[in-house]
Amino acid sequence: TNNGTIKLLSSEADGTATLVGDVSGTAEVNQSVTTGRFWYVASPISSADYSVLGASVYYYNAAASPSKYETITTTLSPGVGYAVSPSGTNFVFSGTLNNGNKTATIAYNGNTSDAFRGYNLIGNPYPSALNWNNVWAKSENQSAVKSTIWFNANGTFETYNASGSVGVPSDVKGYIPPMQGFWVLATDAASSTTSSSKTLALDNTMRSHGPSTGSNPLRAPQSAT
Repeated sequence: TNNGTIKLLSSEADGTATLVGDVSGTAEVNQSVTTGRFWYVASPISSADYSVLGASVYYYNAAASPSKYETITTTLSPGVGYAVSPSGTNFVFSGTLNNGNKTATIAYNGNTSDAFRGYNLIGNPYPSALNWNNVWAKSENQSAVKSTIWFNANGTFETYNASGSVGVPSDVKGYIPPMQGFWVLATDAASSTTSSSKTLALDNTMRSHGPSTGSNPLRAPQSAT
């Protein structure tokens, strides 16, 4: 029970706080970032305004033909990853923490010549780590996406494959930190010639505090996730 405002803090030196469980009332969630580059970010609260992330916020429209980045000027949706170049060094989300069953839409267009067809930029909707092994173990999720996820880690991509429990580099273990946006690939995009939309199901059984060492991969990709 939260009778005031619970604050989850973040710093480059100490990492980012995580919370597993349902806390009612108001929360303030912080994410420390650096300027001068794009970040993949997701909202840990239910109704954050896009301006929390700055003046220019982009989402990846996988259903467009061809698929492409588009700007957003409305409320941030849980489960969606956003690309943003921050003007400051800290994102602050204030509101009700996301908890329980959430979904992410997985789409692809009917344009088979689109080189990026089927790739979706989604995000961890919780103020805790999301265990990708548990996400992909759900059969309906396997019908929606392939087992590999990709992180943009300081300009280079790191990957994790839940099917073989293989990370590149090897210390990537499949824990997606809070507020992390990441890429997935729709399962049928390579074989289907039509457009499609499916749902990736997320719930509290997939949440954890993540690795006991290292800081948030938004800043420290070597401990990623």
